[in-house]
Amino acid sequence: MTLVIGHLANDGLVIASDSQMSIGPTSRPGQKIYISDDGTFGFGLAGDESSMQSLRAALGAMTLPSDVGRVQVQLQVVASRALTPQYDAVRNVAGGPVPPDQLPVAEAIVGAYCGGEPHLFHIDNRTLVTDFEDGFASTGWGRAFANHAAAIFRELRQGGLTLHQSQMLCFRVIEDAIDASGPNWMLGGPIQMATVNLVEGVPQAAHSNDLRALQDAVDSWVRLEAERFREHQPGG
Repeated sequence: MTLVIGHLANDGLVIASDSQMSIGPTSRPGQKIYISDDGTFGFGLAGDESSMQSLRAALGAMTLPSDVGRVQVQLQVVASRALTPQYDAVRNVAGGPVPPDQLPVAEAIVGAYCGGEPHLFHIDNRTLVTDFEDGFASTGWGRAFANHAAAIFRELRQGGLTLHQSQMLCFRVIEDAIDASGPNWMLGGPIQMATVNLVEGVPQAAHSNDLRALQDAVDSWVRLEAERFREHQPGG
């Protein structure tokens, strides 16, 4: 199973995920967050391993245009070219139509700058592309946990977050999803994360490799929240 989320900050964007990849009834750690070959955008993947590898190679080699509409079209074309041969191969082996739940599948959340503004795009299992204007995107079997968290933190997000605060929020959402999920969900750490922001006007994507300081910041946030709740009294 898997969970990939994306969040737009005032000064960039964050993409994060757990690190468990399912193989039949088992799971193992694996990479899900990637940076494009040109270093200008990031993306997170969910799905079966073979399809994810095909989509990773195709997305990584892309050079995105600056126009939002053209980005959506190009992402859909590239995803379709990467995944359709796999779908056709399964159908050929089966000798005919295959139920959707038996087809290989891959989805992605792509974080990129278009026209100087950060955007989150979702590529679904039909290779359709959506621009998430709400500022929060999730995919994977664990997305129910993320969507619940997004509803809880909606008021916080509406105030606008810095890139660091967005990283804290994404870290907490993934961490809480891992803690709340049971063994059947097979979500697990360590958490993976990447950011995209403008450096001298040029989009720059980077992996967040050392998350210890972020863990400390989130732990402090959770402690303060719990203390404030315990101290609260009617009228206080």
